[in-house]
Amino acid sequence: MVKTLSSFFSKDLIKSKNIISNTVSNSTKLRVAIVGAGHMGFANAKAVNESGIAEVICVVDKNTDAGKKLASKVSAEYFKDMNDINKIQNIDIVFISVPHDLLTPLAIQAAKMGKHLIVEKPVSINLHEISKLISVCRENEVCVTSNYWLRYLPMVQLAKKIISMGAIGEIIGTEVQVH
Repeated sequence: MVKTLSSFFSKDLIKSKNIISNTVSNSTKLRVAIVGAGHMGFANAKAVNESGIAEVICVVDKNTDAGKKLASKVSAEYFKDMNDINKIQNIDIVFISVPHDLLTPLAIQAAKMGKHLIVEKPVSINLHEISKLISVCRENEVCVTSNYWLRYLPMVQLAKKIISMGAIGEIIGTEVQVH
């Protein structure tokens, strides 16, 4: 996850995109709201704070105990309701780490608030929802990406380069084993 933030969400990269240059705060670090205080929310909040380029400003979770626990651990404010994110100025990114069926509805809600998004995999549970999310993001001029951090691993980048060069011929299938 740290690689995702440092590779994808650098302040200079975001500011270089005309569509969003005026929507990113002028603070030294990107200001992140974490939505979801479960296992992935904890892992993502830790990665955000360790990235060196971003910091967790608030945590949102309907489970008050879990939300307050994570907020305390990362020295952030806690909110029970997503709409309360608007109480804090200059949230640059909303990082959504909730169960699959809640990912897209919460992402759409945040996009309508004008917030850029990182959404846990699988982002959506069906094509209709993902199409709606993309449409809402375009309408509100916000960026959205999935938290697919594996693409930034050096071994994956090397494999991509080798394949792009045609060094191993045409790929007709792959198999991945994770241990």
